[in-house]
Amino acid sequence: MRNLVILLAVVALAVPAYGDWYTTTWDGLAGDYDFHNDGNWGNSKNGTTGVGIPDRAPPSGPDDPVAGCIWWIHMESCGSAANPVIVSSDVYYWKWRMGGWGSTNNGDVKMTGGNVRSGNLWIGTNYDYTGTYRGLWTQTGGTVSASIEIGTAWGNAGGPTCDGRYIIEGGSIDTTSTMALGGESSNKIGKGLFKIMGTDPDLIQVGKYVQTPRSTLEIVLNGDGEIELINVSGDAILSGILKVDASAYTGPPITINVLTAGGNLVYKEHTDTYNHDYDTGTDEIAYADLVLDADSIFAHYSLGNDGKTLQVTIPEPATLALLTLGGLGVLIRRRK
Repeated sequence: MRNLVILLAVVALAVPAYGDWYTTTWDGLAGDYDFHNDGNWGNSKNGTTGVGIPDRAPPSGPDDPVAGCIWWIHMESCGSAANPVIVSSDVYYWKWRMGGWGSTNNGDVKMTGGNVRSGNLWIGTNYDYTGTYRGLWTQTGGTVSASIEIGTAWGNAGGPTCDGRYIIEGGSIDTTSTMALGGESSNKIGKGLFKIMGTDPDLIQVGKYVQTPRSTLEIVLNGDGEIELINVSGDAILSGILKVDASAYTGPPITINVLTAGGNLVYKEHTDTYNHDYDTGTDEIAYADLVLDADSIFAHYSLGNDGKTLQVTIPEPATLALLTLGGLGVLIRRRK
């Protein structure tokens, strides 16, 4: 019985007290770009006391012995375009910073499976520094169930240096929280890109969608002229740029749904404002209307009859070819 009591005491000491918060930082020393390899993590500590804890990968779920604590994941500099860090199974956390935050940090992560859940996922952020910060998150599988901020400006530095990118080629986004492109702090906006590859994703469901004036929503149609719809249960606010890649589509004229909102859908005549020159003053201007980028001049976007669905119309291939080749003037003369 005495041995049992001693064993239980040792176990109790090994489990952190609920309410502590831990930080763990990617150092990649194992050299295999595996997110789940404990050997790739260092500088772990209890944020409340500053006491070091064993270096290890972040928790995988609420059944993890330390999941009762709050976890910060630091991946400000990690991977590369050629060798992204691979997330292949569950990750359970509180705050996750990937790409940016200091110096000239870049981050590249590829998610192939698992469930990334709870907390905030920040991709390509900036906080009171100068330089360029880029974060690229590519998803080919698994599910992201978190608040997603892409290219967020933090602190006094403003947003010109932020560059966050999220490309979804497969898997799902399923969250009741917000997806924000070019999020803002002190009315200073960042720069974000969200790119949808056809119907390869299984689901894109968010609670709220916010796209600020320096950000871009890019849709790449598949051969059938389709993409995975963005479902927003609440409000959708769209400024900045809409980019349409219809190069793989060769069918007749088609109108596709891009985004549908359960609440309000605002894409022009915005009341939201921001500090457009990133100074320390309060001079603010309203968000600009959503516009098509120069390469998408062939497309036309509008709202559906319900007033809550953003749609894009693609013309017939012959017209598209003329416009793509710079034949807009020829087309106008023909119609005269």
